Formats: sequence, structure tokens, C-alpha cells
Amino acid sequence: MPPDRLVEMDKLIHKFLHPLLVFSGNSQLIFQIGTLLQKTLPPAIAASSDLQLLGEELKTRLIGIKARLNTVDENTLQDKLERSQINDLKKQLSTIINVLDNSLKTQMAPFLLDVKIRDAAIWVLEELSKVDSPGNNVLNTPVKEDFTRFIQGLLVRHIIRGAGILKAETGILEREVEALRMYTGLEKERKYSFITSDIGKIVEANIELFQPVLAEKNIQVDYKERGNLTAEISKSDIDRVICNLFHNVRKYSYKGDGRFLKVIAREIQPQNEVEISIQSFGVPIKKEEIESSKLWEFGFRGEFAYESARDGAGVGLADAKEVIDAHGGKISITSVPRGNETDPPQYKVPYLTTVTIRIPRRKKK
Repeated sequence: MPPDRLVEMDKLIHKFLHPLLVFSGNSQLIFQIGTLLQKTLPPAIAASSDLQLLGEELKTRLIGIKARLNTVDENTLQDKLERSQINDLKKQLSTIINVLDNSLKTQMAPFLLDVKIRDAAIWVLEELSKVDSPGNNVLNTPVKEDFTRFIQGLLVRHIIRGAGILKAETGILEREVEALRMYTGLEKERKYSFITSDIGKIVEANIELFQPVLAEKNIQVDYKERGNLTAEISKSDIDRVICNLFHNVRKYSYKGDGRFLKVIAREIQPQNEVEISIQSFGVPIKKEEIESSKLWEFGFRGEFAYESARDGAGVGLADAKEVIDAHGGKISITSVPRGNETDPPQYKVPYLTTVTIRIPRRKKK
């Protein structure tokens, strides 16, 4: 590619990164504000609260409101409009209760149940707002103040969750774009800044980053570490590599139940290395794609990576290989069938994909 085109591409990437960083900063701010509101709104609803119990409590409170509305003396209502609004509210509450009850009885992923509870809470507030107006005190008795705080707590909890997803998505995309920028070709040689860092902390930070988006796909995370995980590394580059490898798990996880991300970080002796193993059920990777080393080439994506319109640019593994090589380490990948496979393979079963990284704890001079 001509040098002037490379300069244009680099400028375009930087132009794209700027609003992304602004969006990321705002997402973090909303997340922080939501978290503070959650702590100060009485009664507080923890982000880790059991969804089934939260849903049942919402349903019970709605049933109580409907029962109290049934006891309202129509003679106390000011006009026909007010009576009509109360009757409409009772009908809508019955519908909301039935919909919520059905959701609670249906086996569904936590993410979907969370959405159903959120939708019910918003629906309730919308219906209450149609009746509640200045000078109208008809809802004071049926709808107790603690119910309003409860609904607010539910929605603040969801704001935190949504902001967490936005924060994660922008952080992940930022690292993807940064990896792509490395291949504009403007720098003849990458520059690395090595410093003693705890690789375990970097892995933990990425797990925390990915928790919201992995929960959306019902991917369970299992992380174990052992030994001394400090090493002389280029911290930002190793962070980007781990982030992009986690992103691959998210993108290429096999569709179905029992999906997971298993990460093990450990000290390897006597080699004096740190090993990171990232494992998941993923789409198959052909044997010849691994053996030919094509997977590590910039822009290459395996045949099955294109299934179900999975996005990708073929940058993550190429970037990972270059970074780990610069650290004097090794990176490898395996993809083996979890079930009976034909010969030749038809790649119709889940494959267990494992990426293994080994980094010397001391940089070779």
C-alpha cells in the first residue's frame, strides 16, 4: 500500500478512536453514578441479588397494589375520567402480573429474566404515571412509597448493568482498533516498554471487563491462578492480547448450553515462565489451518469463523503472535472435538479450543 494511503488509514483510525474514547469515558461515568445511586437509594438492591427472588417480590407487590385498588371507594374519586383511569390501571396490572408470572415460570437464561423484570418495572411506572398527576392523591394508599423506591432500585440496577455493558464493549473495541492500527505499516518496528508486572492482575481486569458481555451470552467464567505471575512485560500489549483472545471466546463460542470461558494462569518451573491457558467450546478450527500456521497471519480467518455472520477482521491472533514473540514467549492453539467425529471430520460437533501462552518471567537481553 502506498505510504500516503497508510497515513490516511492511520488518521482514519485515530479519528475513529477519539469518539470511542469519549463514549467509553461517559459509559464509565454513568456506571459510577449508577453505582452510587444504588448504594444511597433505600432500600438498596444489590447487583448480585437473586433474579428469581427479585421477580417474585415484584409480582407479590403488584398483586398487593391491585388488591388495594379493588378496595378504593369509587365515591371518593373525583370524576368519570379518574374512575376510568383506575379501572384501566387494574386491567394493566393484571396483564403485567400474568406476563411476569409466565416469565418466572419459564426456564430462561439469567440475562433474559433480567430483561423481563426490567420491562415489567418500566411498564408499571408508565401505567402509574398515567394516573398519577399533581393534586391527585388516589394512588397514595394503594401504591406505598416503598414500592416506588423498590421500582427505582430495580431500574437503577439495570442502568448499572447497561452502563457496564457499554463500558465493556467500548473497552474491547478500543483494543481491537489498537491492534488493527499496528498493521497500518507506518512503524517499521513496534516499540515495547518492558516493566515487571503482575500478569494475574491483567487477566483479572479483563475478566471483570468481560463479565457483563459474557453474561449476555450465558458464558460462565472459571478463573484459577497459582504461583508467582510477575514477569517483565509490555503491560499494555499483553493486556490487549488477553482482551482480544477473550473476545474470540465471546465471538466463536459454540451455540448451545454449557458455554464457558476457563482461564488458568500459573507459574511454570524450572522454566521460570508464566503460562496462561484460555479454553472454551468454540466453532471448529480445521487441522490444516493450525498446522499451516495460517491462523497467525494478519487478515486470515478460519473457514468456520464465518458461520452465522460472526464478525472479525483476522487481527487478534496475528497481533497476539507478534506480541508474544517479542516477549521471547510462545503461543499455541488446539481445537479438538468434544464428541464422536467422522473421518474425515464433518465439524458438526462442539470443539474444545485452547490457546496457551508462555512468557519468560525475565526478558532475555
